[in-house]
This record gives sequence, C-alpha cells and structure tokens, in this order.
Amino acid sequence: MKRLAIVLLMCVSFNSFSQKLDVVGGYFPYWRTTAGVDFSSYNYLYYAFIYARTNGDLKFHGGGNEATFNSFLTATENVDAKRLISVNTGWMSGMASDPVARLAFADTLRKFCRHYDLDGIDMDWEGIDNATDRDNFTLLMKEIRAEIDSTDLEFVITIGFGNYWLQWYENEALDQADFLQIMIYDQTGTWSASPYGAHASMSHYTQAENYWIGRGYSRDKLVMGLPYYGYRFDDNTGGIAAAVTYTEIMDQFPNALPSDNVLIDATGHYFFNGADLIKDKVNYAIDNGFKGVMVWEIAQDDASQSNSLTSALNASVGIDGPIEIRNEGKVYPNPAVNQVTVEIDNEKVLEIELVSITGQILKKTLNSVSISLEDVSSGLYFLKVKTESGKLYSIDVVK
Repeated sequence: MKRLAIVLLMCVSFNSFSQKLDVVGGYFPYWRTTAGVDFSSYNYLYYAFIYARTNGDLKFHGGGNEATFNSFLTATENVDAKRLISVNTGWMSGMASDPVARLAFADTLRKFCRHYDLDGIDMDWEGIDNATDRDNFTLLMKEIRAEIDSTDLEFVITIGFGNYWLQWYENEALDQADFLQIMIYDQTGTWSASPYGAHASMSHYTQAENYWIGRGYSRDKLVMGLPYYGYRFDDNTGGIAAAVTYTEIMDQFPNALPSDNVLIDATGHYFFNGADLIKDKVNYAIDNGFKGVMVWEIAQDDASQSNSLTSALNASVGIDGPIEIRNEGKVYPNPAVNQVTVEIDNEKVLEIELVSITGQILKKTLNSVSISLEDVSSGLYFLKVKTESGKLYSIDVVK
C-alpha cells in the first residue's frame, strides 16, 4: 500500500499539466534538427512525416528523413510523452484505391509502431476533393481502426475546418479516431487571392470550434492547433506571403511585446501569434473543456527567448519551467548511506535539491554533483537536478 501511494504521488507530481488538458501535443518535422529543441513541454510528440507507398509499404521521403527520425527517437527516449508517427498526404490516393494495399498499409503501420516503440498513429491526409478519395479515405480509416483495435496504440486524425475542404471528409471516417486535431492556421497567405491579415486569429479559433461542434463532435474530442510561425506580406494587398518562424520574427523585432501579433518594418508585414495570444488560446481550450492543444511546429520557437511561445504554453497549462525528465541519469550509491553523486551524460549540473515524497525541499547544493543525505531518515526521495542546458531532471533515490 505504501509503494502504491508513492507511485500515485509521483504520477500527480510529474504530469501536472494533464489535470487541465489531456493532450499538449507538439510536431517535429524531418527537415529540422533535434539540437536545442524542447521536447519536454509536451505529452504527445508527433514525428512528421512518413509516407505511403502505393503497395501499402512505408517510406521516409525527403532528404535526411530517416536519420532525423532516429535522432528524434534518441532525443525523446526519456521524455515523459507519447510518441506518434504522422503519415502525410503523398501517394495516399493511389494506395487507398487498392483494397489489398489498404490492408497491407494498416498492417505495416502497426508493425512500424511496435518496432520503434511508438504509441500511435497520426493520419494527415489533406486536400481530398473528390468522391473517390472521400470513399477510400473512409475505408482506409476503418482498416487502420480494425488493425489496431486490439492494441494499446492510439489513432489520431489531423484535419482543418470549414466546408470548402471538409465536405469531403465523412464523419464515419473521422469517428475511427480516438480524437481529432484541428489545424487552425494558414487562413491567409497561402494562395494568390488571399486577403491581407492574420492567418491564425482568435476568430479563426472559434470558427473552427463552431464548425466541428456543428458536425456533431464534442469539445472533449477536439485538440486545437497553435502555430509557432507567421507570414510576411510584402505590403497590405494580400496574396502569397512568406512563412516565417516565430524565432525569426523575434530576431527581426528584438523589442517585440508579448501582446504583439502584427509587426511592420521595411522588410514586410508580419502576422503571427504572440505569447499573449497563445496563452489566450490555451486558456480558452482549458476553460471550455477541449481535449487539448497541439503545436505546429515546436522547432520554430526558441524556448530560451524572453517571449518564448513554449513558456507561454507552459504557463497556461500550469508548468513553471520545463517538465521534469524522469530517471534519466545515474545516482550512486543507490540505495545511499550518507551522500550521493549525480551523473547525467553531456550535462553540467548546476543545482541539486533533495525533495521528500510530499514535495518538501530538504536540502540544496549549487555547482556540485553530490548532495548529503547524512541527517535524513530512511525512505524514498527525489533529486531535482537543474543543468546548464536549462533541463530539469528528477531521479529517485533510496536511503
């Protein structure tokens, strides 16, 4: 019973954001590098993308994709998050038109997840605009659901909003997913007749909400999308705009305020979601009972910036600083007698706190890899270890 109580306490302590939102998701695409990316602020991580072959096999398309995937697996191995593979549009139509290939594809996805110790599948087939693909999408979603239904794999469908495209996506297909993720961005700047203005406003956010409620979906099945990027228009006439990461925008405007969502200088007119707007959207999701929020994409924000969107997200979901990385690193001796030493690969230890199972800080050391347990009683404790890279580790130690 005592051990159960400790385990329950640990679950509460290290997954506090899940009390507000079930899903705090982040996408990581193959054209980025894992260096410097904060994976620890998310409890769902999506690797984007893998692609279908017409025969139902999978392929890593794009330069360096497979190598980046392996780097992603290594970087997230000890992060307390579910990891899903995101399947993109390319070659999907041809594969889904073949009943044999559909079956093979569903089987291959399941085996891929098992082989790489992944927790689920994210389907991102965009741009369906005809009855044939509509019907085959529905059949494919049913095949995947049937293939994984007896497993613990999760199945997610990521999709937009509005009837222009979504008329081609049947509820019967979408109902196969455990939840839907709604892409609420790119509403301007991506076509020649685009109006000038924000691509992901709060108004777009509530439009997406109303659309999916109108389609019969409850908020607790919807994960709302957040952009960590913006668009730069040349002037105020609209049309095609250039995508710009949030980090690039902050570099361009070092004196930007958290309340800023549009900034203009000689280089162009920048529309984006600032830190305050990200907080407003996350708080709206919390207050209105949504399943969660997700980010496209997490490498576009520098978590060390003063106006970091990751920090804004963390503040809204109740995280003060980074999520703790559990039990990565070495503590010796363990069980301990009078002193323990901490060793974490490729990290410089700045601070160690000895914390009781009730959350009380008992001792603290600075710029040392060791901490004394000499005057504490026998039992289970946590070492909270802060490192020079800004990460926070939590390691169990027994005296």
